[in-house]
Amino acid sequence: MGIPYPAEVLKFIMIGDQPFYDRDALVAVIQGMCRHSSLVPSSWGLDERATHPYDESRLALVATGKSSPNILQLKRKERIEHSTFIRLSKRPGFTMEADHPKPEDWPELFALGDTLAQIYCPEIAWVHGFSSIQPPVTNETERAQLLLDSAVSGARPKYDDQGPRGLGMRTYFGSHLVDLLGRERLIGSPGVVCELDWGGIRIDLVEQPWDVSQSELLQSWQAAMDYLRPTQVFAEVTQDEKGYAFYKPAQRFVKG
Repeated sequence: MGIPYPAEVLKFIMIGDQPFYDRDALVAVIQGMCRHSSLVPSSWGLDERATHPYDESRLALVATGKSSPNILQLKRKERIEHSTFIRLSKRPGFTMEADHPKPEDWPELFALGDTLAQIYCPEIAWVHGFSSIQPPVTNETERAQLLLDSAVSGARPKYDDQGPRGLGMRTYFGSHLVDLLGRERLIGSPGVVCELDWGGIRIDLVEQPWDVSQSELLQSWQAAMDYLRPTQVFAEVTQDEKGYAFYKPAQRFVKG
């Protein structure tokens, strides 16, 4: 199969328009998470300690109907251990991070992506395993890996300014991006493409993203990005000799 994919942390990231200070939106996503018994949070809080025992009725009260600078943090100490961050501001965001997940746990984390994407209908979302590679790179494989990892960014201000940077191991496109990119173009993309009931499109770089070699994934990513970049909806990127990637706004991207 080749060298296993060198993921250090697996993240599920969503960007959308429904604010999580809206209680219905927040509760729906949390309840969706809890459909996966191995991902039910054990504690919550509004700081990194997250010391309150998990109680859906209590944590739902943080959604007051008004924008807040707070970030709701959920943690799970049992397997599958994770930390989840939900922004309660006007620029909503959702990120779940599972450090060093066991190989047998990856399918469950990808399944969570399907569950929450169907509930929240994001503008864009990713399930992606990030490597520990940092600049300066020492070979072309590290260079390509850094570029792939940099393409998956949940930073809302950068997304709003630049557009999407690229595909992850699994990527969900909501209706706005489907319209910008073109449904037929997305359906014809390299990778494994699935039209979703809520109007979005999901692209997996390979058939089973949780069981892939590094070389296979990088080749699949490059093929898909070469196909999609001519749409001019993805942020333009350059990469220096050390491996740092620099992005500037896409020519045809318009915020939803």
